[in-house]
Amino acid sequence: MKKSLLIAFMAIISVCAQAQTKGTNTIGFGFSHANYSQKYEENSYGNQHQVSTLNFGYGRFINENEKAGFTFLYGKNKYGINPNETTSNQYGGDLSYQKYYPLFKKFYAYAGGRLGYSKEA
Repeated sequence: MKKSLLIAFMAIISVCAQAQTKGTNTIGFGFSHANYSQKYEENSYGNQHQVSTLNFGYGRFINENEKAGFTFLYGKNKYGINPNETTSNQYGGDLSYQKYYPLFKKFYAYAGGRLGYSKEA
């Protein structure tokens, strides 16, 4: 429940204003880490899965309140339990478009789309 509230709060904060004038550049950086495990029998775990991801993004306001951008992604995935653990790398990226709508004063909401691709190697 706490995680859901935190995610909702972060989403609400994301409507805060940025400089939305033509020619303005934006950069972004993100990191995520998740750990999953599945319990089969008491005290017996299997199918553990760990994912760590880094991403870097760049955007540019192409018109007033319209932003186009791209993001690069790198991730590392681990499956299984020691000593039967396998590791793989994930690479990818996406292109995005966002249209900003003024709510009040310096607060904006945006809508947009994203097209991406990732590959696990």
